[in-house]
Amino acid sequence: MPFNETGWSTLTSLHHTLQPDDVPILEEAVCAQLRGEYKKAKSIIEDRLSSSLSLPVVTIVLADVYGDMSLETQRLQVLKRALSDEVSLSSQAQGNVRLLLRILRAHAGIMCDGRLHYWYRQILEDRKKLRPLIEMKRTTLM
Repeated sequence: MPFNETGWSTLTSLHHTLQPDDVPILEEAVCAQLRGEYKKAKSIIEDRLSSSLSLPVVTIVLADVYGDMSLETQRLQVLKRALSDEVSLSSQAQGNVRLLLRILRAHAGIMCDGRLHYWYRQILEDRKKLRPLIEMKRTTLM
């Protein structure tokens, strides 16, 4: 799960994009994942959140579950599909989400096809774009 400062706040701030009834379902999937019950987490997302699979918050959790299951090809495909979808979010949130998805996609690409140089360059470019957002959040929290 992307619990670092760049990912976790973006992920939790996307809960509002879910239907209110879907939030506890997603949290149940995350709890199953954290307990190491990856098949259960995958099943919860695919079966009970199938109508929300196009939402970035669900995509990120599903991709992370695939990563925990060492299903890197599926992880990469889910993230690529999410980047091709247009989600109705505010422009700043859209930019933050796309950057997070691109970084996660690059990591999945490294794990999947081993083109370290190509994907690492992508991560560095995206991190440069993300750094001002991190600094801005730090100064507003202090």
